[in-house]
Amino acid sequence: MLLLKLSKSTSFIARKFAGTRKSLAKALVKDATEGCICDDIIFHFDKRLMDQKRLIALASGALEREEFILAKRYFNKDDRIMEFGCGLGVAAARLIKAVQPASIICFEANPLAIEYASVLFSNNNMNVNLLQGALGDGSKKNFYACNDYILSSFDEPSEHQNYKKIEVATFELSDLIHRHKPNAIFCDIEGAEQHFCDPHKMENIDKVVIEFHPEVYGKAVLKQLSKAFIDADFQLRETLKQTYFFERTA
Repeated sequence: MLLLKLSKSTSFIARKFAGTRKSLAKALVKDATEGCICDDIIFHFDKRLMDQKRLIALASGALEREEFILAKRYFNKDDRIMEFGCGLGVAAARLIKAVQPASIICFEANPLAIEYASVLFSNNNMNVNLLQGALGDGSKKNFYACNDYILSSFDEPSEHQNYKKIEVATFELSDLIHRHKPNAIFCDIEGAEQHFCDPHKMENIDKVVIEFHPEVYGKAVLKQLSKAFIDADFQLRETLKQTYFFERTA
């Protein structure tokens, strides 16, 4: 099995200068390349979900980097983690390898992304409860799964015509917390946090790593969302770009 593994210097260049990934892919990714290694984790190369440039980004540790850094810094082996919007499972896999949490349950709406994450976790002997679904009001919603999984959304695409409409279950945050009893939340749901990630409903949650998306709802709403955590007895400990870490103070 031919696996791509980047040197530390090449990984730094690929992370720091995204424009280099095309040339790096041309030089380093072979026809027989079946995946890559990052943090001693094997990521398989699924051409339905990634091109060679994205494989370079994956091998360099660039994907979901800020979320992973904060989670690695503040989560530990005693944490019971619930992740919303796990995508391909990249951040979850790296977090498991780095922290070995007590448990982790991951939710993702896109069935193709779930398929990738399931194989990823299995190939690396990781015990993850992986479920299809999303935060919401408890009803079923139309989800538009695009060929490029990053463009998939609950909003019908206006420009990207290659998509499949499917029905996905949504779950209320408080119900999931009551059912699964996590103490830490890991969240990247592409702007839906504005409606469905109310910190006042996070009973018994003491740690939250969340990526905000002000490009979706504006800076004024971002301030409101951050203030809501403070009002719910969380303290903002650290930020990396648009990813925030909150810790409960009481």
